[in-house]
Amino acid sequence: MSSKQNIVGFLDDVTNTRIYGWALVQNQETAVAITLKFNDQEIITLLAQVLRHDVVDAGLHPTGYCGFDLDLQKEGIELPPNCKVQVYAGEAQVELVNSPWFYYSDAYLTEIQEETAVIKFDEDDKKILILGMGKSGTSILTYRIADVDANIKVYFEPYTTQCLNHIEFHRKIYRKYDSYITKALYYPQYPQQLALVGGYYNKKVCIIRDPRDLLISTFFYSWNKSDNPPHDKFPAALKLVLQKEKEPQAVDFTTLLAIRPEVPTSILDSVQNLCDLTNNLGEDWHILKYEDFVTNKVTGLNAYLGFPINLEASVPGQLKRVERSKKFDNWRRWFTENDVQHLKPQLDNYLACLNYDPDDWTLAANPQLSPSEGSEYMTKIFAPPPKKGLDALKNALASSSLGKRFRNL
Repeated sequence: MSSKQNIVGFLDDVTNTRIYGWALVQNQETAVAITLKFNDQEIITLLAQVLRHDVVDAGLHPTGYCGFDLDLQKEGIELPPNCKVQVYAGEAQVELVNSPWFYYSDAYLTEIQEETAVIKFDEDDKKILILGMGKSGTSILTYRIADVDANIKVYFEPYTTQCLNHIEFHRKIYRKYDSYITKALYYPQYPQQLALVGGYYNKKVCIIRDPRDLLISTFFYSWNKSDNPPHDKFPAALKLVLQKEKEPQAVDFTTLLAIRPEVPTSILDSVQNLCDLTNNLGEDWHILKYEDFVTNKVTGLNAYLGFPINLEASVPGQLKRVERSKKFDNWRRWFTENDVQHLKPQLDNYLACLNYDPDDWTLAANPQLSPSEGSEYMTKIFAPPPKKGLDALKNALASSSLGKRFRNL
């Protein structure tokens, strides 16, 4: 019998005709049972035994016969127009990554579009959506806005990767409360209904950050134990960071990134999507630069919101552990000239798109690197190596092409 600790899987996609993904029991070839639910009602049970070459290529299963591909029409199953799709694996009923998935019919989406098009907000409504990438200041921005009014309900990344796809969540809080703030991270690799979801908010703020600083923050945060970092790579990374802190020019930051190649790949993909996003946001959005926010240049933000935010408010205690520098232009201290030569061709277009100066790559003359932002930080958020088990499987997946959407497990 399999336990929760050794079952892993992923829900790839849901359409009105097909539901597919994969699930497996670690170190076993035996097909695992899959349970499908619609709106919390069990619909069907089947075995995950369809060949998945990508899972084999990722080194996760010896044969690859661990997929499921349910033809809804063939099985006589009809998706409700507004449906929470959940997929569970094994007797332990382990919910797969990317489950629940929120499916909507075209008719339902048309209904929501018509509803949001005629919404009229009251002048004193505080229905606020905060959007941004990870490590871009979304958390502290949320709490500095929320702190001005004790009646504001705070929703912190509800439904995580599915937040911007869960239309009914936003619809319900719109109907229930006059004041609320929802903080959502932007996951372009997941389904998004941002245009419709945004209709339930009278104020929408997208916070952006210099991609060069994002590379640095994300590299250090990637060692957070909740992200299941590759424990075998940590000693080498820490050694290089310690060396760089003593001799900033001795170690290129790109050398550090090479230890975790998925970090720059993920950031570049995300920044490209962020550029696409900001270019298509409506005029009712306010775009805020992280650099302006942390230096209290918030006159424009205050005017947009209709009230001044509380610049003294901080994040709750449980989030302080992963706070890092709360500064900007860190890249000027952490990058070397070699880094500039390597990264400038890759980042200049993104810098221009996000209204940063692509011609400004000036580095600090005598950089000082604080261990509290580097070696001490990554050590603090890191966990001791786990026993052999599921974590090793997750790490293997995270470093593979299959793992792009799996990193939040």
